Amino acid sequence: MSLAMKRLQNLGWLALVFMVAILLYPLSLNVAATHSDLVAVDREILETKREISFLQAEIRTRASLQQLEEWNCTAISRHWRSNLSMVKQRLQN
Repeated sequence: MSLAMKRLQNLGWLALVFMVAILLYPLSLNVAATHSDLVAVDREILETKREISFLQAEIRTRASLQQLEEWNCTAISRHWRSNLSMVKQRLQN
């Protein structure tokens, strides 16, 4: 094989590598764009999870408040009945 053929073959390989690099560049950009989209979706998922957690805590709190209101009504009712009976006893004496 002559020296000119070897140089031509080397230039061919160089051109092939260059063409592959040029063809892979758009793929690399596409992968980067997709990765960016996935990162944004991950952020949205985390934000939604935080919001769900907040709403669950709010629901638990409101359920607890309902229970507390029922207990307060019962306790206040007992307190007033107790005070009413004391007042009646004082009025009778």
